[in-house]
Amino acid sequence: MTERGEREPPGGNAGSESEANPDAQGGWLEPFFTDPGLWPVLAVVVLTLATLGASVVVLAIQDRNLAALAALVAGGGMTLFALEPDLRRRRLGPTGRLLLAVWALGVAGGLAFVRFAPA
Repeated sequence: MTERGEREPPGGNAGSESEANPDAQGGWLEPFFTDPGLWPVLAVVVLTLATLGASVVVLAIQDRNLAALAALVAGGGMTLFALEPDLRRRRLGPTGRLLLAVWALGVAGGLAFVRFAPA
């Protein structure tokens, strides 16, 4: 119930934490950047996602697979959506740095495979 006795909408005030604290969306990632014991876990996750991204890049470029191209466009859109708070503040937080690292490694790996793989 609100102060005036009205009922709250279902889901409560879902966006309030993110609006009050701009780093709230990436707060769960903070231990992976600060605790050296979790750095190997972070490296495995980043490299696994980059490998998946590289395979999608190879499918989109080499095989001209429309589903892979759609996956790249959808992934880019979701990345921009996740980076929106960082872009508004003009400063990358841990989420932004992680997403950009995954995209950079994935695209670089995919392009390197397309360029240097034997035909």
